[in-house]
Amino acid sequence: MDSISYNGRIAQAPCPTSFRYALKLSPQQIQRLSRDELLALCMEQYFLLWLVIAIIRNPLAAIATRVVALDLIFSMVEKNVRGKIQDITERSRVYISGDGGTAKRLGIHANTVSKTYKNLETYHMVERTYIYDETTQKEYLDLTLTPLQLQAPEKLQDKTLRTVAAPNHKQTSSQASVSPPLPDIICPACGSDDVLITCRSCGSVSAPEDVTTTPQDHAGQAVNEAGDLLHKFYAVDTSNAPLLCEDNECDTGNNDNDGDARIDCGNNETDGGIQDAAGTKLHLSDAAQMVVDSPPPPDPPHEESVQTGQEDENSILIAWLAKRIGHGKLIYATGSAEYSKKYYNKPKDYQPDYVAYLAGDRRHILGSYLLREDGTTSVLAFDIDDPVQHAQRETYLRQLAAAGAAPVYWQRRKQRGHLELYFDRPVNPERALAWCLSVCPDLQTVVECYPAHDKRNQPLAWPVYQRAGNTIIPCSILATLPSRPGQLLASPGIQADHRRVAVLVQKAITPAALIEAFAPAKPVEDRPAPAPARTQEARVLPQATTEDLAKAVIAEFNVTTTWDEVVALCGGFNREGKFKAVWRGERTPSVAIDANGQFACDYGRIGTEYPKKLDRYDVWCWAHGGREFKRYDLAARIEAYRERMKGQSDALPSPPLPHQESAPELPPAQPALQPDPNETAEEIVARLRQTGQQSRGRVMTPAGAGTLWQIWPSRIGVVLDSDPEHVKFFTDLEEMHRIVAILQEQGEGQ
Repeated sequence: MDSISYNGRIAQAPCPTSFRYALKLSPQQIQRLSRDELLALCMEQYFLLWLVIAIIRNPLAAIATRVVALDLIFSMVEKNVRGKIQDITERSRVYISGDGGTAKRLGIHANTVSKTYKNLETYHMVERTYIYDETTQKEYLDLTLTPLQLQAPEKLQDKTLRTVAAPNHKQTSSQASVSPPLPDIICPACGSDDVLITCRSCGSVSAPEDVTTTPQDHAGQAVNEAGDLLHKFYAVDTSNAPLLCEDNECDTGNNDNDGDARIDCGNNETDGGIQDAAGTKLHLSDAAQMVVDSPPPPDPPHEESVQTGQEDENSILIAWLAKRIGHGKLIYATGSAEYSKKYYNKPKDYQPDYVAYLAGDRRHILGSYLLREDGTTSVLAFDIDDPVQHAQRETYLRQLAAAGAAPVYWQRRKQRGHLELYFDRPVNPERALAWCLSVCPDLQTVVECYPAHDKRNQPLAWPVYQRAGNTIIPCSILATLPSRPGQLLASPGIQADHRRVAVLVQKAITPAALIEAFAPAKPVEDRPAPAPARTQEARVLPQATTEDLAKAVIAEFNVTTTWDEVVALCGGFNREGKFKAVWRGERTPSVAIDANGQFACDYGRIGTEYPKKLDRYDVWCWAHGGREFKRYDLAARIEAYRERMKGQSDALPSPPLPHQESAPELPPAQPALQPDPNETAEEIVARLRQTGQQSRGRVMTPAGAGTLWQIWPSRIGVVLDSDPEHVKFFTDLEEMHRIVAILQEQGEGQ
């Protein structure tokens, strides 16, 4: 072995992507290998050894990044030699947390592992792919090693730029308040001075001018004194710059301020290094760190911290987003087209990643409850889903701006959008809605307004982006300011117009004084909320006309029947105020009452087979049997309506309904007819629909008396008197044949 010379640096090994023996064989198995197999094993082990040394001895990479990168490489090799993947550059599933995850295996926090994977992707060492599993309703991470990680690991440079002051100069409390001008901090890749400082301990982000430094006499000394370990800047060539930099232009000009330092990127005639204004080259240390993307974002800043022209665009947008967060959990978009799966809740203690959201990261397309704990809101949002209303967006904007508001319209896919108002201080949402309707009556047709009335306890997606599948779509903007109500301000969205969007949301502030000074015609609490919309309403009957008895009968039903009565046929409301579309066999409730309390919207509907908007009578008919039932039932109601109108000129009684407290006037009752023993299922259904009007839904079944709940040719559902909490279904034709109506006279005798 003495004959082997040491060259001081291990030579780069050939880069294999497929392994057969490394990290797999035991010493006993190695002894049984042939010469060729031993040679192959040595080359594989030599390459891994070279790669380990190259990564470990990379002073520009963070320590955690080096450890995680090595673990990832070893994991890929282990999967390769066990036949799970064909080569180590093949995409493979990676688990960050959990028993078998990287975080537990290495003893590193899961957030650190996630951030490290992001840094590796930033420098093109890996490729991250997020896969959404519809079965488990979870998102999984796949990683792919790139050739750059295997061939040039020294390109990874994710340390943070850091300076170290002279150790002998201690700062007193009186000196701590002195904040002299800092040296210009420049991006080593592009030369830009638009940088932020990130604290590695607490994660807070601040601008260089906001940082309190050493006193002026010590600050100059910290830069100008020549010491090998005082100036821990690391000079790098542009070839090692972060790969996500848009350009490689470097600032090679001299600084004007004495004592300032600049980073030479190798594009001038001098060699790479750090020079002060006098041209003196400073010593370099191998403990330097480079500027990288900021770690997970800080908590949202206080509302008063956003000052015009003093914060950068992201700070303005983060403060604006923070105002949208009320009580309750945050939600995130899954990209699913199914209504019940479009959004899921984040954990209760989840802190939003504002920077990731503003960048359009599909894993961070968030939403929140707008209502605050005290019942007020800083945001009022009209959710416009109707293309006709979408076409009136400019009218809404101009009318609101003429009254002193600063509305912003975020245009979404399929001719939809969010019309939003941002207040300078929290307001009552119902009073704000009443003010909007008073100055813009056309908004009366928009039934969804967050967080007012039935939308008080419902979340709303943030408007900057919209997710459709795995596609993230920036929303374009229309806005109007009260200073120029006739002028529309347009923007293509945050990706193409980042600065203007920040300026727009900063200026589009509606004075809360407009809402506070508004005196509505009636108390705002009188407007229909989710609970009042389902309670008993005033029985004011419409004036009937002989020209359209169908409309009169339906209108009469709607004003004499509460939502509670018809929704009871669908299993009742859940805690969120929604009920099931039983006519579609729905298991998860997705039908909700609109804000005006007149219609219900079936958000889970797909296609055109079923209606999207339903009034009370529609829900009642669909719950009993659908269009066919409605045809028979409406004809019977019109006939009964004609009979009652004869000789009557004043208020009309209610048509016969199931579950009514007081029995309405009916035509003379007829005795129950014996059913035809040869009836088909369709004939049984037709018979029960005809006789059910006079019996008020009361029937006699083989299991006892009860009330009809559902009538289909395939089954008949009855709520038995003996078990009023459940529905008894009869599917056997013989049992269905024995179900007969209990006419009024018989029912009264009982």
